[in-house]
Amino acid sequence: MPANAQLRSDAVLNRGRILETAREQIAAQGPDVSMGDIARAAGVAVGTLYRHFPKKADLVVAILELHVSTIADSLERASGEIAEGASAGVVLRRFMESAVDSHAEGRILKQAARSLGVYSTSSEAFTRMNDAVRAILDQGAQAGELSSAIEPSDIYLLMSTLPDDQPTAVRKRWVELILPGLLR
Repeated sequence: MPANAQLRSDAVLNRGRILETAREQIAAQGPDVSMGDIARAAGVAVGTLYRHFPKKADLVVAILELHVSTIADSLERASGEIAEGASAGVVLRRFMESAVDSHAEGRILKQAARSLGVYSTSSEAFTRMNDAVRAILDQGAQAGELSSAIEPSDIYLLMSTLPDDQPTAVRKRWVELILPGLLR
């Protein structure tokens, strides 16, 4: 194996480790966690961190993109399930219940991006997420399971009220309270 191929492989591993560690550090310590703390926790030199992400803003944008991309993947799978005959109401409930568990991290990442002036909803991942939410709502309305008056922005508004600082039982109750407003 050529030396360049090994370096490329190492660089990919380092980048993945940096992103995962930074996500964990920002979620645990907030947006003010230092790049040095992130590098130490990731087990890489600070120079390695800066080679991949010259500014903290670049790192936060990459983490947020990864987070939103994961949500978009989940929503696209959910839309596919509905297209194959799954109940839109059941799929939406499952998505909302899983979102309850991951929402706090996303909120912290958005705060970090906003504090650095790099929060944007115009990325490919955000577009995919919006398209998938729209598809789920349209499929559910066509099947007569979801209200046709619901817009993707309504889902985001609901998610912004999620009590992510509350115990699991309270968050699950929140889902139970909002679902009747979405279902027909």
